[in-house]
Amino acid sequence: MKRLSILVLIIIIGIITAIALGVPLPGGIQDFMPNAPVQPNPITKPGYNLIFQEEFNDDKFDPTRWNTQYWWGRVNGQELQYYVEDALSVNAGKLTIQAQRQKQSGKNYTSGVITSLDKFSFQYGYVEVYAKVPKGRGLWPAFWLLSTTRNDRSEIDIFEIIGHEPNTVYMTTHFITDNGTPTFAQGKHRGVDYSNGFHIFAVEWTETDIIWSIDGIERHRESTNIPHEPLYLLANLAVGGKWPGNPDGKTIFPADYQIDYIRVYERAKQQ
Repeated sequence: MKRLSILVLIIIIGIITAIALGVPLPGGIQDFMPNAPVQPNPITKPGYNLIFQEEFNDDKFDPTRWNTQYWWGRVNGQELQYYVEDALSVNAGKLTIQAQRQKQSGKNYTSGVITSLDKFSFQYGYVEVYAKVPKGRGLWPAFWLLSTTRNDRSEIDIFEIIGHEPNTVYMTTHFITDNGTPTFAQGKHRGVDYSNGFHIFAVEWTETDIIWSIDGIERHRESTNIPHEPLYLLANLAVGGKWPGNPDGKTIFPADYQIDYIRVYERAKQQ
């Protein structure tokens, strides 16, 4: 028992020292130490082949790799923002999507969105983003997948966070029922304050399951209504709308949603 106590003490001291030195620790440790930074995953993933990689290592945002609006335009439903390319910037290996309180085309806020429609799509695989979200009422960062058919019949939301609940991650799949009714299935995970640092949000999408993970730990799974068509990537920072509500006096602008990398893998074929 004494030896075990000494070992536990050594481990705790090591973790505390790593945090003090700014050394990132493996995902999942936040369950025990909420303020521990999360380490980005290596590019190589055993058993998988990398099929898409965006590390944002250029000096500026590359519009040839990404669209900067939805296929239906630069506004979306009841949201309060107008999406502009100027809201997107790349610096120090990270993409920043910035929302600002400024008028544009009849909206009171501007923000940014990126999509890979007509540039990259995939059917089944593993996708992850290493990102840091803003917090504040009315802010709504997301990373998601949408059908290339432009009919919105299939959607996987890898993560959504509403700014006044920065410790809650929503994981959702949208689909059309057999009678033609749009609906969704959703899970949520309450964890750390995800605005305090970068975290890994991921989905494993197969023919039979959708498995969501946060910082390497499975947090939700769906085994029905699985999409069986190509999907493309989207990341955006919305402002306002029915779900997150409108910003209030405590919401700080500019608000930044930062993305370090986006990667997509497919399972390696058995030899």
